Amino acid sequence: MSHPPSYHHAQTDVPLRMMYYAHTAEDPEGRRLPESSGQWQPLRTHLENVANLAATFAAPFNASAEAHLAGLLHDLGKYRDEFQEYLRGERSSSTETQHAIFGAAWAADEGRQIPCTASDDVAGRHRRQSLQRRLALRRLQREFSAEQQSRYGRAAVAQS
Repeated sequence: MSHPPSYHHAQTDVPLRMMYYAHTAEDPEGRRLPESSGQWQPLRTHLENVANLAATFAAPFNASAEAHLAGLLHDLGKYRDEFQEYLRGERSSSTETQHAIFGAAWAADEGRQIPCTASDDVAGRHRRQSLQRRLALRRLQREFSAEQQSRYGRAAVAQS
């Protein structure tokens, strides 16, 4: 697994934070806009929007807190370098660029005190995955290094 590029301010040599995106953007004719267009949706904004909307929808069922958490976690895997490289066109779609399992796996990690429904909700968001894609993800998860297990949570690599 690669690590985020090391960006530094040219004059101060202070490290800059990498921008993470949820989605790219297109012009009215459907052509992909470059990252520099400023139209790509920041991942943090996307997660917060989904979390707030989910909490609102779940309020009548007294499940706002769980829905908010599920909204924050549903695209957690998009913080992976491989997915960001895919959005930027630096790699093609593959099992390494998939993002669906990571939020659910993080919530299901035995060391966390997260309601099981949050993990199920996050997993359900991406349930349309084909069996082949799920099997490929499981194979990839079994091959994670110890550093990756620590970074993404034990459950992300323990599922088989």
